[in-house]
Amino acid sequence: MAQRHLGLTLGGGGFRGSAHVGVLYELERLQITVDVVSGTSIGAIIGAAVAAGYRASEIERAFSGITPRNLISRERTGWGFVGPHKLRLLLEDLFGQRQIEQLPRPFAAIAVDLVTGHEVVLDRGPLVEALLASCAIPGLFPPQRRGAATLVDGGIRNNLPVGAAHRLGAERVIAVNLITDATFSLDHLPSAGRLSWQRWLPSRQLALAERALLLMMHYLTAQSLAQTPPDLLLAPAVSAGSTAAFLSAAAGLAAGRAAARTQAEALLQLQQWRAGHDDSVTH
Repeated sequence: MAQRHLGLTLGGGGFRGSAHVGVLYELERLQITVDVVSGTSIGAIIGAAVAAGYRASEIERAFSGITPRNLISRERTGWGFVGPHKLRLLLEDLFGQRQIEQLPRPFAAIAVDLVTGHEVVLDRGPLVEALLASCAIPGLFPPQRRGAATLVDGGIRNNLPVGAAHRLGAERVIAVNLITDATFSLDHLPSAGRLSWQRWLPSRQLALAERALLLMMHYLTAQSLAQTPPDLLLAPAVSAGSTAAFLSAAAGLAAGRAAARTQAEALLQLQQWRAGHDDSVTH
């Protein structure tokens, strides 16, 4: 019997990405193995670690000390509010100079070309450069150049790239979505104290811009899921956490684990399908 390929797609969502690691812990507990990985933005970064063979505990450890404050560096070109230097160092420490095609599992990160508006699937070439492009939020992080393309965060077009996993060979896909249309209140916008690093940021303006961006991403994702639905969709309850407020890693991990636990039976059925023991799993 030919081997069956199970894919994992991880969506973007800023610092909500700790929920992805919570899902990974549960996949390991249930002994769920994935063969193909795709992701956008923070989902691309966590997904690349999965494709590289890192376990959930190693990924958690690698990102345990990350906060917005220690990621901020001055952007000297004027194309972003925050420079990519510190994020690049973090990614190079994790992945070195590896090429995407050298990863043990097929992997794709999603970016968007600002010039053409087209989605760009990054499944070959320098891994760190692809990840920096996939999470280059316009106006915050500078775009990344790749040939004639000017690449930015893939969430603008495809925040949950299930189709990319299929194109890499996945026959069935588990997807983790971090973006919903959760309620929002103008009365509870973030503010920073005198000693907070956030006092240097236009927090209220960023919160409004983020809300608009998340609404756009939510409705685009809904359309994408209608056209290319995953076989199992996990939606950790992290939508209330603002990127600027930095959802705590503990809260994100717990939300990811809870989302996966509620779908444990479906996950085990997909694992049985992958092993060739059960043909009953349907879309």
